[in-house]
Amino acid sequence: MAGLQAGVLAGVISGGWLVIESARAGRHAWSALNLVSTAMLGHSGYTLSFGLPTIAGISLHLVVAGIHGMIFATLLSPRTRPLLATNAGLLFSFGCYFLTFGWLLARLAPIMARNASPLEWAGVHLLTGMILGLYPEFARGLLRHPLPEPGAPAVPALEAAADSHRIASPVDVVPEETAVEAPPPTAGHLEDAANSGPA
Repeated sequence: MAGLQAGVLAGVISGGWLVIESARAGRHAWSALNLVSTAMLGHSGYTLSFGLPTIAGISLHLVVAGIHGMIFATLLSPRTRPLLATNAGLLFSFGCYFLTFGWLLARLAPIMARNASPLEWAGVHLLTGMILGLYPEFARGLLRHPLPEPGAPAVPALEAAADSHRIASPVDVVPEETAVEAPPPTAGHLEDAANSGPA
């Protein structure tokens, strides 16, 4: 879960980097993400304006980033120190970069392999590696505050609130003890008390 969280966050931030870098380079802002969609849509995804290829490219980019995060989480312990985790994230991300641009793209997305800017995508993998280094922090956060499981008992505070609003049943009502008053003394009782006194 923490690895997926780190991977998707890396995908969102690196996707924003692609949009900004494309606009800075004088191209259409969505051209890089549209180029990603050619892995699924072929030549029809190689457009410049925002549209279906853009949505497909963003979706594919986030899916791949999430897979990167889950793979990275299986290789790194959540107890790893932050500096070591960041270095491991950078090493993993640039390893994926060289694998992708050196072998995968030419076979899975040849249009992207021919038209993508390697330097631009090196920046993507730099950001991805740094964010993947946050995986141990996400994992420790989930361990400190685990998600409630389905069917788990209610929170004690909610139970206490429910008890305070519960209507007391007749069995729960305890009758108060009432003091029994002694009857007032009569005249006969007073005479007996006088006779029983000391002679």
